[in-house]
Amino acid sequence: MLPVLTCAVCAGEPRGLSERDIASIKAADKAWGEAAVARDWEKVAMFYTADAIVLPPNAAVIEGREIIRKHFGTFPPISKLDISVLETRGEGSLAYVRGAYTMTIPQDKGDPITETGKFIEIRLRQPNGEWLISRDMYSSDGAAAPASPGASKP
Repeated sequence: MLPVLTCAVCAGEPRGLSERDIASIKAADKAWGEAAVARDWEKVAMFYTADAIVLPPNAAVIEGREIIRKHFGTFPPISKLDISVLETRGEGSLAYVRGAYTMTIPQDKGDPITETGKFIEIRLRQPNGEWLISRDMYSSDGAAAPASPGASKP
């Protein structure tokens, strides 16, 4: 009689992401931040899938890599951006990332503005092993600015 072997992976048990996957995702988020500080919006856009969706705070949904590039191109200059990946989970070719950011925005007059916030990304592993952002949602930890009188929503 032959012994019965059990294979958890073969039985459909989730195996999660490898340390290499997690390191690759963290490196991509760091490179995203470096490109944003450099105002290299073309490079920032390349961290997204062609059909990616960004859900910015207090704004309409942004769809597609080119529109995402234009969206980030409207950002003010950033002198410093620290991105902290707090959680990375997934399986196979799908991962989600939860993180926080702190950015410094210099001002023409007065002290620079420091903003803290959080984000959620859904990433898809590409055939070349790269993890691109498919969905991205971010928001500031600060209170939303009050609407100016007479302002209308788009």
